[in-house]
Amino acid sequence: MYKEVSILKIKKTYFICMILIAALFMNSTKTYAYELSYELWDYSTIKWYWGGQVLALSSTQRTKYQGIWEDAIDSWNDCGLDAEFLKVSSLNYADFTVDVGYTQASSYYGYTTIAADTDGYIWNCAAYINMNNTYITSYNLVAQSTSAHELGHVFGLDHVFDTTCLMCQGRNRFSVISPTNDEMNGVNFLY
Repeated sequence: MYKEVSILKIKKTYFICMILIAALFMNSTKTYAYELSYELWDYSTIKWYWGGQVLALSSTQRTKYQGIWEDAIDSWNDCGLDAEFLKVSSLNYADFTVDVGYTQASSYYGYTTIAADTDGYIWNCAAYINMNNTYITSYNLVAQSTSAHELGHVFGLDHVFDTTCLMCQGRNRFSVISPTNDEMNGVNFLY
């Protein structure tokens, strides 16, 4: 009898713990792209130009990756947001650059560097897609998804866990290639 009661208590305790764990996950709130934001620009028209490494590519490669970046920029600008990217005629007039990079970690798809002042306003940044990642160099959709994701960081958005969102690191890079409502709401919230 003593062993039966102990086993029943253990099963009951296990069952209650599983219910509590499930309740935690069911009551969790969605993390929005703009809740964990980086610094942001103090104006809403953000000017860009090509970085030096993309300009140094062969003419065929340069055309390919400039087209991928331009498609990613258009995917943001076509959303009718309160902020936009504007290509300028020279690096001298640019707030940030879009480029290709060569990190040693081939698992990285892209990265963005951000410099901000003490008030939290960005004054310079650069967005890169990693040419050492074979998915970037083999699949244009993956490169475009990565470019659009890095542009989200340029706007000041951070990573989220929702795999349907562009700002999720674990998204399907073959199908999530442009901003979703979450990212659009985030940019409009920030600007």
